[in-house]
Amino acid sequence: LANVAREHLISKGVNVRTGTAVTHVESKDVTLSPSTPRNATQEQKAAASAAAQSEEMGALVWAAGIGARPLVKKLAKSLGQTDMRGLQVDEDLKVKGAEGVYAV
Repeated sequence: LANVAREHLISKGVNVRTGTAVTHVESKDVTLSPSTPRNATQEQKAAASAAAQSEEMGALVWAAGIGARPLVKKLAKSLGQTDMRGLQVDEDLKVKGAEGVYAV
């Protein structure tokens, strides 16, 4: 099923990335680095950080695993959200408290 979804998105012109961590988001750009496991060594984390790259973006669709990452929890808290399981969105997938930001 994951491969079908991936191929469908690619056929629509979506740039699908896996094994990539979103480390910073601004209004028109995103910073990405190689993903590291939770038990990564300091050297592995430093190498991933050194390989980080910023890219311009028009729209960012960010899908993740089964639990909220620390960055998502920090973002939710900074937006005044109280449920730390993920970002709260409205019926149109707009992030509550963040103008022009969507989350899936």
